[in-house]
Amino acid sequence: MKTIHKILLLTALLSTALTTQAQNFRFVDPAATGNGSGTSWANAFTDLQTALSSVGTGTQIWVKQGTYKPGTATNSRFYLPNGVALYGGFDGTETQLNERDWVAHPTILSGDIGTPGLLSDNVWHVVVNHSSVTDSRNRLDGFTVTGGNGAGSSWHNQGGGMYLAGYLKVVNCRIVGNGATGKGAGVSIVATTNAEAEFINCVFEDNHAAIGGAITVETISKLSVTNCTFFNNTSTQNVGQSVYLKGSNGSFYNSIFWSGNGTQHEVHALATGADMDYCIVKGNLPTTLNVSNSSTSDPQFITGTLTFANTSPAFDAGSNAYVNEIFDLSGNQRTVGGSVDIGAYETGTPPNQGNVLRVCPSATGIGDGLSWPNAFTDLHEALTAASLMSGNVSIWIKQGNYAHTLNSAGNPPTKPNDAVIKVAANTTLYGGFFGNELLETDRDPALYPVTIDGRLLPGS
Repeated sequence: MKTIHKILLLTALLSTALTTQAQNFRFVDPAATGNGSGTSWANAFTDLQTALSSVGTGTQIWVKQGTYKPGTATNSRFYLPNGVALYGGFDGTETQLNERDWVAHPTILSGDIGTPGLLSDNVWHVVVNHSSVTDSRNRLDGFTVTGGNGAGSSWHNQGGGMYLAGYLKVVNCRIVGNGATGKGAGVSIVATTNAEAEFINCVFEDNHAAIGGAITVETISKLSVTNCTFFNNTSTQNVGQSVYLKGSNGSFYNSIFWSGNGTQHEVHALATGADMDYCIVKGNLPTTLNVSNSSTSDPQFITGTLTFANTSPAFDAGSNAYVNEIFDLSGNQRTVGGSVDIGAYETGTPPNQGNVLRVCPSATGIGDGLSWPNAFTDLHEALTAASLMSGNVSIWIKQGNYAHTLNSAGNPPTKPNDAVIKVAANTTLYGGFFGNELLETDRDPALYPVTIDGRLLPGS
């Protein structure tokens, strides 16, 4: 990713890629007034249940901010289809996935169908998938799952937030305020060979069950937890305040388990063989897991949050080997120091990038180029500023098409071959930015191409 690209992919390639990709996009916006086909924000589905039942394998569903409930009866639930990725955090105008902001635009899947705030009359499960749901593209990203209450009979007494019999990858989510009279108030991963869940950059908070406050995992199902934070989850039977693991198919990396009162088991495993690496656990480290590089040190959460300062034992204390997402739960840069932080949130500031100027035509700030909001809106302005700076300067350019608007004298050109882009000897141009990156290595020239276009007039 560090190779210098002065001129990147052609606009035609980008157009082709977006056209192909857009065929598998569907949109949900309750306020949409179009034809309801789901093919654009204007024509979005107005009901999430309709979207889930209408799409096919390989589809991404983009969901506008708001609160979505699965129905009006306790047995209502959102069934997740196979091969479908759900993304929340949109304001309803985005054209690219990276434009969403799941913090500023919360998208909530809620089981609170009865008296507001009363858990006992809520749905038994907010999210459910079947054992036939096995596609690696199954994803839930950028949502809050809350208000589920597994209080029914048989299998309905578990998995208030999620009842998973198939595969699901859950990223950038908050699973909070769910209950169960049986197991796994937040998530129940049930006993099927296809039941498998991965959680990355997630918070589990205020989930309460008899067994496994946040998550229960049956013997033949699988669980992976990476860079997650568990807080204030409880088990009334003292069997896994955060996680109850019946089998050995579990892994816990770079995560914090800080529920209960410290005298009860945070992660309770009946079998041996599960792994825990670079974690912080309240009370005692689990003796039935393969535990390494972990501690019981207080993570020192900042009051009222699950974030911490750089004095925390969680700061820069994780392993980068387990990191596969570039942002944390806040949407901030992940791994801004030498090592990733433990937990769902990253703290600190990015390393010094040296002299960097940014170019973004849509920026609305002061135009000094020192940040994306304050980026230069014109490439020539950035080049002029760079030529006046001492030392080497990098110019980061947001994706798009940039025309030659000046001639060698710095004036508007009068003919096509008079147009130039002057790059000073101290300046290097980098394309491939979406427009929110903190590190040069985060850019992706293939996904976010920059074209320097020599055409001044149509057909010239």
